[in-house]
Amino acid sequence: MAVSAKAISLAAELVDDLTRRGYTCTQAVSTVSGFEGSPVITVGTPGTNNQSCVFRVCQLNPLSTDALGLAITGFSPTIIQLGLEKQGSNYLSVLAMNALGLDLMGVLLSRGTILELYMETNAAGLAEADLVSAKLVKTWYSDLKYKQMDAQ
Repeated sequence: MAVSAKAISLAAELVDDLTRRGYTCTQAVSTVSGFEGSPVITVGTPGTNNQSCVFRVCQLNPLSTDALGLAITGFSPTIIQLGLEKQGSNYLSVLAMNALGLDLMGVLLSRGTILELYMETNAAGLAEADLVSAKLVKTWYSDLKYKQMDAQ
């Protein structure tokens, strides 16, 4: 699926916001099938017990087609897929109780997008490859009644 201009713009805003808060951000482009071209941002230096995370900004895949049978191109709610490390067997993240975790969640949740949280075991660090459905823990919607309509 093609990447939306909205996802690229939102990723740039997020990098600017986190950089102003003093965090080191590295921006790349996704090569994962289905997300090609989507912005991928790494905050901090990935490694075991490091204060780092990875997130991808992408659009929601359309569930239907238009009147001509073509893929829908106009309406595309945006999803931020956030990957964090968990400590041991529980879901308490390395980032959950420190400044980066609080800053990051505040910045991401304030955008009005769908936010998906993925948790990875405490290993050699996070990568975009860790953002897979088997590791999805929680999804936040900006509005509980009109979930996809309110998602920027």
